[in-house]
Amino acid sequence: MKRTIKIILITLASIIVLVIAAVGTSLWFVTTPGKITPVLNKQVSKFISCPTSFKNVKLSIVHTFPYLGLNIDSICMINPINGAPSDTILFAEKCRLSVNAKAFLDDKQIIVNEINLKNAFVNIFNDENGISNIAVFNSNSSSDDTTSSFDLSQLTASLKVLKIQEVTVLYNDLKSNLSLEARHANIDIDGKLKDASFEGKLLFNIPDASFQLDSVDYLIDETLDLNLPLSIQLADYKSLSLNKAIVTIAEKQIALDGTMMQLASNETEVNVAVDIENWDIPEVLAMIPEAFSSFKKNLSLESGIASVNAKIAGIYSENSFPVIDADVKIESANGKYSSIPYAMKDVNLEASGKLYLKDTVPSNLFISKLTAKARNSSLDVSGTVYDFLEDFLIDANVKANIYLPDVYPVLPKSLNIEAEGRATADLKGKFTLKQLQDFDLNKISLKGEIKSNTVTGNYNDSMFFTAEQLNVDLTLPYKANPKVNDIMMIKLNSSKIDFSMTDGPIFAAKDAKIEAAVSDFTSDDPIAAAGNVKFSDLTLTIDTVSGTIKAPNVAFVVAPNIENASIVDLSCQYNSRKVTANMGDSINFDINSLSLDLNSHYDEKQENFMLKWDPYVKVNIITAGFKISQLEYSVIIPSFNVSMTPDTLLLSNSKIMMGRNDFNLAGTITGMKNYIEKTGDLHGDLMLTGHFIDIDQIMDIVSGFGSTDTTKVVAVSDDEPDPFMVPLNMDVRLNTHIKKAVTGETVLENLGGHVSIKDGALILEEMGFTSDAAKMQLTALYKSPRKDHLFVGLDFHLLDIDMARLIKMIPDIDTIVPMLKSFSGKAECHIAAETNLKSDYSLKFSTLRGAAAIEGQNLVLLDSETFTQISKYLVFNKKAENMVDSLSVEMTVFRDEVDLYPFLIVMGKYKAVVSGRHNLDQSFDYHISLTDCPLPVRLGLNVSGPSFKDISYKLAPCKYAYLYRPEKRSDVQTKTIELKKMISDALKANVKPQ
Repeated sequence: MKRTIKIILITLASIIVLVIAAVGTSLWFVTTPGKITPVLNKQVSKFISCPTSFKNVKLSIVHTFPYLGLNIDSICMINPINGAPSDTILFAEKCRLSVNAKAFLDDKQIIVNEINLKNAFVNIFNDENGISNIAVFNSNSSSDDTTSSFDLSQLTASLKVLKIQEVTVLYNDLKSNLSLEARHANIDIDGKLKDASFEGKLLFNIPDASFQLDSVDYLIDETLDLNLPLSIQLADYKSLSLNKAIVTIAEKQIALDGTMMQLASNETEVNVAVDIENWDIPEVLAMIPEAFSSFKKNLSLESGIASVNAKIAGIYSENSFPVIDADVKIESANGKYSSIPYAMKDVNLEASGKLYLKDTVPSNLFISKLTAKARNSSLDVSGTVYDFLEDFLIDANVKANIYLPDVYPVLPKSLNIEAEGRATADLKGKFTLKQLQDFDLNKISLKGEIKSNTVTGNYNDSMFFTAEQLNVDLTLPYKANPKVNDIMMIKLNSSKIDFSMTDGPIFAAKDAKIEAAVSDFTSDDPIAAAGNVKFSDLTLTIDTVSGTIKAPNVAFVVAPNIENASIVDLSCQYNSRKVTANMGDSINFDINSLSLDLNSHYDEKQENFMLKWDPYVKVNIITAGFKISQLEYSVIIPSFNVSMTPDTLLLSNSKIMMGRNDFNLAGTITGMKNYIEKTGDLHGDLMLTGHFIDIDQIMDIVSGFGSTDTTKVVAVSDDEPDPFMVPLNMDVRLNTHIKKAVTGETVLENLGGHVSIKDGALILEEMGFTSDAAKMQLTALYKSPRKDHLFVGLDFHLLDIDMARLIKMIPDIDTIVPMLKSFSGKAECHIAAETNLKSDYSLKFSTLRGAAAIEGQNLVLLDSETFTQISKYLVFNKKAENMVDSLSVEMTVFRDEVDLYPFLIVMGKYKAVVSGRHNLDQSFDYHISLTDCPLPVRLGLNVSGPSFKDISYKLAPCKYAYLYRPEKRSDVQTKTIELKKMISDALKANVKPQ
């Protein structure tokens, strides 16, 4: 503005000085008009140092009455200067003026009523050193003409009207790097110029205006109209006052009102109001110089109307600029910004701002209202844009109605998320435009709420979701958990959420409440999160597994490990009420209450599931029921407590009811990690206590267990049953105390002892129990090197057992000792044996090794055809009772051969010694020696046959007449008695006191 004033003033001053000189000279010689032109040319040289000429000067009185008129042809001023576009400073083809002659003659005042110039040319030039071509006016001029007594320096002058038609003005200032051209201009000045002031109106019409500053083109061949009611003061403090001035640039009006004043410090004080109404925005943008329109490269506007009411106030100098305080209004704008991948429609803006052109002070824009539409979404924004010339920091309240597919283009491609539906948002955010474009969550501040009735979508075309009555609260930044490095808090409420994955889980949740503090999910770093998840009801399906959960509540923390970011640390606390699940048709379970506390380190590089999760878990179950298709009975767990680390499993207060079984399991298992990694054994020390156990049901449950851990894999028939396979690399001890147990028809009581799994063997150690048939003690060894090749070794003691119950309890003993079925009553049985078993646990007799000792008192020998025949041959008294006073049998088994060592049967007055061998194919060869009887004879009887149904009897010498008479028996018989005692003592040695 200061330069504009300077240009106007210099142009007017040049013209007015020449006119005053011409008028003064003409009026002095008004009585001698023939002398006007040469005298004027001579007098002007006293005021102007450069060549100046007037071609022809004529006076006119009639046409301008009551004023004196003056017509001048061809005014020309020439001042050559290096670099100037022309030598001519001023040229006017025609000049007509009228003055008040009376005021000139009487008061020495030049009152110019009108100046009219046609076809003028003004050229003002300043070089790099500030030297100007218009520095041609002499400061002190006096007439050298001795004939003239009129002193022009004593004149005062004023001007009312100045009209310039078809003028071209060139202004070039190399020092300021400023250039201005105004071609074919028309200028009307109507006012009062007196002394050093002017007050009036300036009308400029410039059809071809150009303006350049610092090599930047601000105007190029544009139309410029100025309607300037103004007041100019050039004395002391120079000032320019505008009163509702109108500047029209390319048919666009700017209203100006205010003052500019040059201070003593050579600074300019500006106080100007600027009004711009209804400018077409695309046209205005097209006029902005390229140097200031870098943003236009990213902005494309099709339409829009802008209005600006601004106030420019402050000091202008080389070091300071006025402050621009403006109100901006934009209506119905339509366009596109490159960083926003779709067009914006119907943009309306009401804003105010302060523009500080100094870089040290930021300029701010206050938005009272900004509305816009994009695709099928709408936006309503209010707030502040800080430093909009540089950082463009936005602090705004945003209300939006969003069609969710419209959001895809502004999200990072890495998210790969799609959604359908409509949502409303009420957000408050603070961020720079670059932060928003870069989606820099570490720097964006955002808080607010997003609501939607129904949302459907998918993530990565593999995860699908639907949410109803969805509310999402966002807080960014957010910091609560130091383990997570969280930057955002998300709170989600929904009346119903359905979620599914391709070939993965499907779940439906009601009354969802989810809170999660998450890390920057747009970065390449592993995502971290912490929060809480609650549902009133959850239905879950994974493959053939389906279930429902009532009131699940999960608190979780997921974060990369501090020492190794590739490992994820997971902390989870879970509790719920009723849980029901179906695993296909095979397993159903129902849990009334479940709680879980989990800490885990997830390492996806590990292959084994347990090693991959490395869990630390505590589980508490109250009242759980299981139904397994392979079992005819249910499994009920009244309570179950387990704690697990990667190396240790701790069971406590775990009560289990399976069918008829009711027991508690407690204890510790250690070495799990080494066992899984196959670098060490699994160790355990457990306690099994309970009221009742059905051993047959337990064997049904464990059948097939451990089959993948055997030492050999051999192809066997699928029709074969799956026996219990003892796992390898285990050292587990189970201490038992069961009040009652059953196997088959046998009822056992006070079952106690130790069960161990070690080195691939199952060991029953000193297992003691009682039943209605006997008191029993058992030590046994079970191995399973192959499915069809099982091994059992046992040391079994049956104390005070009924012979018939013994045969029912151990059916195979009837095959091994057929004679036992001939006795009834109480006996004592000690058995030591080893054998291989088939997969159905039946004996492989070819591998059988064993020994047994049976002792009984007051046994009844059951009446049978066999006994009748033996009695006949041994001349038993027919009236003799079949009561056996005592029985002591020792035998050994090798493969299919059973050797009965000579044993004594006492029946009243009869004593007989029996020995022999029978085979498991039921062929046999026994000898019976009658050693004592009422008759004075010693008889022997050989009993043999291919089976016990086809028996032959043959009398023979009495083989064992003196076996039980130490003084008469032979050395062989003595050794036989000693061997029998060794067998009996060895078998009884492990019997523990009851």
